[in-house]
Amino acid sequence: GVIDRMDKVFGTLREKSSKETKDKDGVPKKLRDFYDQKAPQVKKFKSLTAYCESPNNSAEEVKLFFQKDAYNVWAVFLDTFQFYEQSQKVSKSDFVEVEKLLNVLKRILLYLPGKIKEKWQIRSISNVLEKVLHRENAHSLRLQGLDLLLWFLQDLETPDPPQTNILLTAIDLDVFKWKYAKKIVLRQKLPTSPTSDKAAPLFPSNAPPKLEDSVELLEAYLQFLGTQTQTFESNWNLFKTGYLILFYPDVCKEVGLVDKHEEAGFPGYCPYEVQNVLVPKVIFWLDNTPIVKILCGNKDNWAILLEIFRQSCQLPMEYVDTIKKSITQFRKFVLGENKDGVILPPNSVLASNKDQLLMAQRFFAEQLIFLFKAEAKPANFDQQVVLCQDILLFFKQTFERSETLAPETRNCFLFTLLDITTGLLRADSINSDLAKRLAPIIVDCLLFAWINSKIKEADMWARLQEGMQSIFHNPEPISQTQSKLLQLTIVLKNFLYPVTKKYKKIEKLTGSDGAPKKIANAQTPDHRKSHHLPTDQTIAAIHWDFESIVFTWNSILKIFENVNRIKQPGAYMGAMTVITAVVDILIQAEEKADYNSLSSPDTHPVSIINTFGNWLFEACYREEQYAEGKSLAIGCLCRLLCRHYRPFPGSYPPQLLPHFYSVIHAALSNPVGDLDPVSLAILENSSNIFNLGFPGASVLIPSYLIEIKRLMKLSSQPPTEVRRRIVIILGSIICHASQFDGMEIPLQFYGHYQRQKNKELWDIDEKLSCDQLREHTANILIQIAKTEVQLETKCMAIWSLSLLALDTLTHKPKMELLGEVLKVLLSLANHSERNVMLAALDSLACLPQVILQLEVQDQNKIVHTVVDTLCQVISTEFRKESLSASTEDLMKPATSEKQDKIPYYLNCLLEFIVASPGIFDSEEAAKKIFRMLGELLQDKKELRRASITAPTAVTTKRSKLKKGPTLTKKLSIGSEDGGLMPKDPVDVVQEASKAFVAHLSTIHCNFPSVAGSEFSTSILNENDDRNLQLENENSTNFYSFDPDAMFSVVEIPSKTAGENKARLFIRDPAVKQAWDFKLNYGSAPSEMESVQILFPPTEVPTVPKRQVESHVALGKKPPIVYKEGHDLSTSDKMADFLEHLGENHREIIPEGLKNFNQPTLLPKQFLSQIVNIQTAFAQQSSDDAKCQEEKLRSRPSLSSYAALPPKPVVPQFPEHNGRLLLSHLGVLDPFNDTEIIENFKNFQLCLRNLDQQFTREIQKVGLIYVSEGQEDQQDIFRNSKGSANYEEFVSGLGWPVALDSHKGYAGGLHSGSNGKDTPYFANPLLEVVYHEVVRLPTVPEDAQQLHKKRHVGNDTVHIVWSEHGRDYNPKTITSQFNDAHIIIYPLSNGLFRIQIARKEKVMLFGPLIHGMTVTKKLLPLLVRQTAINAYRYIRYNTEGYERPFPFRKSLIREITHRTRKLDYESFMRAVLKVEPPKEKQSGSVLILKE
Repeated sequence: GVIDRMDKVFGTLREKSSKETKDKDGVPKKLRDFYDQKAPQVKKFKSLTAYCESPNNSAEEVKLFFQKDAYNVWAVFLDTFQFYEQSQKVSKSDFVEVEKLLNVLKRILLYLPGKIKEKWQIRSISNVLEKVLHRENAHSLRLQGLDLLLWFLQDLETPDPPQTNILLTAIDLDVFKWKYAKKIVLRQKLPTSPTSDKAAPLFPSNAPPKLEDSVELLEAYLQFLGTQTQTFESNWNLFKTGYLILFYPDVCKEVGLVDKHEEAGFPGYCPYEVQNVLVPKVIFWLDNTPIVKILCGNKDNWAILLEIFRQSCQLPMEYVDTIKKSITQFRKFVLGENKDGVILPPNSVLASNKDQLLMAQRFFAEQLIFLFKAEAKPANFDQQVVLCQDILLFFKQTFERSETLAPETRNCFLFTLLDITTGLLRADSINSDLAKRLAPIIVDCLLFAWINSKIKEADMWARLQEGMQSIFHNPEPISQTQSKLLQLTIVLKNFLYPVTKKYKKIEKLTGSDGAPKKIANAQTPDHRKSHHLPTDQTIAAIHWDFESIVFTWNSILKIFENVNRIKQPGAYMGAMTVITAVVDILIQAEEKADYNSLSSPDTHPVSIINTFGNWLFEACYREEQYAEGKSLAIGCLCRLLCRHYRPFPGSYPPQLLPHFYSVIHAALSNPVGDLDPVSLAILENSSNIFNLGFPGASVLIPSYLIEIKRLMKLSSQPPTEVRRRIVIILGSIICHASQFDGMEIPLQFYGHYQRQKNKELWDIDEKLSCDQLREHTANILIQIAKTEVQLETKCMAIWSLSLLALDTLTHKPKMELLGEVLKVLLSLANHSERNVMLAALDSLACLPQVILQLEVQDQNKIVHTVVDTLCQVISTEFRKESLSASTEDLMKPATSEKQDKIPYYLNCLLEFIVASPGIFDSEEAAKKIFRMLGELLQDKKELRRASITAPTAVTTKRSKLKKGPTLTKKLSIGSEDGGLMPKDPVDVVQEASKAFVAHLSTIHCNFPSVAGSEFSTSILNENDDRNLQLENENSTNFYSFDPDAMFSVVEIPSKTAGENKARLFIRDPAVKQAWDFKLNYGSAPSEMESVQILFPPTEVPTVPKRQVESHVALGKKPPIVYKEGHDLSTSDKMADFLEHLGENHREIIPEGLKNFNQPTLLPKQFLSQIVNIQTAFAQQSSDDAKCQEEKLRSRPSLSSYAALPPKPVVPQFPEHNGRLLLSHLGVLDPFNDTEIIENFKNFQLCLRNLDQQFTREIQKVGLIYVSEGQEDQQDIFRNSKGSANYEEFVSGLGWPVALDSHKGYAGGLHSGSNGKDTPYFANPLLEVVYHEVVRLPTVPEDAQQLHKKRHVGNDTVHIVWSEHGRDYNPKTITSQFNDAHIIIYPLSNGLFRIQIARKEKVMLFGPLIHGMTVTKKLLPLLVRQTAINAYRYIRYNTEGYERPFPFRKSLIREITHRTRKLDYESFMRAVLKVEPPKEKQSGSVLILKE
């Protein structure tokens, strides 16, 4: 082919030079010597080679030449060959000539196939080839000779034995003896080398024959076979009978190619180097369809092919590439080809022969075991890992199509995988490094294959279970089994546990991309994060039916049936982790499943306790070294049993709880080490054991208390979650002491030694009384509240102490214990952390409500203690901040960053005072409160600034009328430039103090008012009762004498003329009030009722008189000493005094005088003026006397001067009474600072907005009743009545108010559409409206009851009364609100279990915390207060929310900032509504009225 291509390139040159290259006879010039009979032999050969190699001659021309002169060509070749054979030349140039000689022979074989087929020169050619293939020749020469031999045999088509023997001896197999000496037996009948009498080596090699040379010759032989497709079968048969019987003698004996008794070839396995060449060539052949038919269509060939692949699987890892090719090809060939990710069916040749295909599949699978047993050198280790991974991937992909496998093949593959896994991962495995690398993949593949096969044979599963248990010393089998078992459990639960409607709806709350919407859900502390579920979904993708999944799940689960016999602690803990994870999934599935369907006879859920109970209980008795796994088991057992779940009455056997109590007691009584994992697991997972009403559970209270006390004394603290659970446990037993008063818990089940130890260490005797229980609980909670570092746990302990104090107050008040609790709460009220401080203060604020309502003994002592302490704390904190502040800070208001504690203290104090109005009966308490307020309200900064700067003088707005000195006052908040909002920062301490005083002065002894508890402010407006026309609505003047208050006065007309009233409206941040005024001169009985004195008068302490020692010090004049006989009654005291000074103090008498009472002589220049004045005075006196005399003569009679009584005047002025009231109040005083508010554009809108704001805090709370079996919000919303216990509970939350007449806050409810009445609660500081589901009307046509959900779904806080058989799910009512849930469960023992669910952003609130149990007496009070606190915590942390007082204050300031700056005349005209003077026009002259 190369010659032909060159001929085309140089075709043109050959045509041009054809004439030049031939002589006259037509003989080419290059062949002139070839035809010359006289030319030497060598010269003839050179002429022949020159002609053949000439570019001017085409391949066809050379071929025609060879066919025309074949005999001459052969003669020249043979003579030349014999020449070189006899010359024995070994130079390099001679070797080149020999190669040229062999090229001529190849041309003969290529150009003269017909002649050779006819046996032309066959013997001569055979002799030449045999000599060329002499084993002592150079390897390159032999390689060229083998190529010639193969072409020679190709031409012969049916060679005779002499020719085939040359081929059989061409590849030297003796070279393998040195490496495989003990395993080679070569047949002696075949010639292995030329006889000595034939010929010597043509071109001897410098080195003895090498193994690599034989391998290269074999590769060349195989390469030639693959290129000759048409003659492949004959060539394959020749290779098979010549060499394969030596390479694979065993299989050749089986197929009959060799006698079974003949010893020949390589027994056991073919040389690795031969396989490394043969296998890739065979794989290459199998891509050729005609060759595939030859190799696979014949049974003998197929058997040999399988043996080739079998032995290739046992090659050392140095030949990993060959092994990988073998496996890949066999997999494609036997099991189907993987093409672009699609598995194609097996080859059609094999598919037509099912038995042959099955045999191949099983045979191949069995051989793969050896690849995992092979020991690779370090250099090949990574390659072995990759190879094994590919094999495992092959298995996995095979079982993805397991339905195409025959049962025999499937079982063979399964057992193969099992043998591979157990062999590689067993404890004494020689390939430990490979086991570490492959363990996750191999176990995953094994379990997937067994699971996906869905086999039902129990004996096969038993083999798997036994095999897996044998390798549990390795953690990976346990881990992979966990992954598969969890996936199976998830699939199983979808079959066994139907999901309720609510969870289906929740699952639909996802975005378009499948991602969940950002709706935070409230969660209880019992909500535990799910185990890390496997992300692999291969098991779920399998098509399952009910029977298959149940059988497979049980079969995989039985792998752990001997879990408590595992000896390795680490493996035991891993196995127990698997079991507990499965139990937790099933528990969650039960809780989410449809409640009613679980009790249906058509449902067959897994009995968790029956399936796993034996394993878990057995684990509780294992030895100490298995503590970690034991803790997992007992923790899982606690989670399983300590839950609110009762779908099957009597589903737990009666002996279960005693057994469980025994296990818990034994573990808690015998801890191993300080932080025993078993006891920690119990405390963490059994926090509900005392709040579920389990019969006899109280017997474990001493065990828990002793262990908790032990842990509290350790230097190393338990984990955070355990400490939280401890507080929950303690909170659940607080009310046991009052509910079961008189009960004693025996400790007989403790041993004598243990009882003595409990007595010495924990002060717990043989019996635990209720009083001791309360005392021990209080001591532990006090210690936790003092020492706990985790803030939420600390707050939980504080709230628990609050419940303990309230329970103590309502049952058997013990002032000593109560005093300790109050002491801790008061100390924590000054904590640096805000959350802790709030918890303590709000805990204290709960006390007065209980004290007031339940009339607790010694309530005054408790109230005074708290009030005194709070006053002291506030004063101390205020002074500390003031003294520690820098000079620069003192020049600024105290912002919330510096003094944010004091407002909270004041709020707590206000709650106490409001709930305990008798606090001011104590003079001492009143003094402390007002002294503290005086400190907060005093201008401390001004006092401290006195040494720095002088006070600023600020004149009033009407300073022109003020003739006296200017006034000095503090600048008020707000800008003077007419801005709407204050620009200066607010002093939070003074603002909080002002709010405190405003509330106190408004509501103290004034709640509830005569109008009712729903009225805290007036609902009247200026235009009520006035009958004004629309255009006169804005005629009322509004006044401001302070930025934080405004007032107005309107005239209220009366039917009787002259008896109008003046109505005064006062608006401040705390309240809006309307007062009616009427002048009363005492002519009629007073309409004023007696006013109760707010504070009783107290005696002002007299100051004892001091001795006067110094006249100067006392600031008095010295006494005058009179002469004897001086008459004081007639004497001039001033003259006496001047005389006294002159006599006793002559140094002060003016010059020229002898005494002070001596007249001073006038200077002469003034005497004339005095004479003139005296003359004028005398003349004027005479004139006045004459005038008076004339007037007397003309005076009328006395009757004209008679005094008559005036008639009553009917006021003509429209605002007469209002003006009088303003005058009497001093508003019209010229020196008063009252200003008129400008009636700006949006004034009425601002005023209306102000009047619409509530003066008290308002809250709306959802109140939900859940009956047995109700889990869907539609069912719950259909409830129209509750149980008797529920109704009794609701009556304690508040009182019903009629919606049609209710004037207070209604929470958006309206009469008619929202029912007739609703529960309502109010105190001086807040109003609470309950959106009660059962009171809201039920619309039968509305399946979703949207009118109910419209209210309840938008409530921030829900109170849920649940009589359902399992825990209420906070997700039941789907909404973006519902941040907090207070859930009450009635218990059979008379207590009530509390469950708290809150969103993550909501801070912990109280006084009820999750897990508490409460008595019936305290339940309504504490639930209401908890709902109020929850609402406050949520609303106060909502961005943009302001409490009523500061919000109203900001609105008032926005209005009062619009005051008009008027002079006195304009001010009075505006007050009296006198029109300003108008201009008069006369002709063209403009005249202004004076």
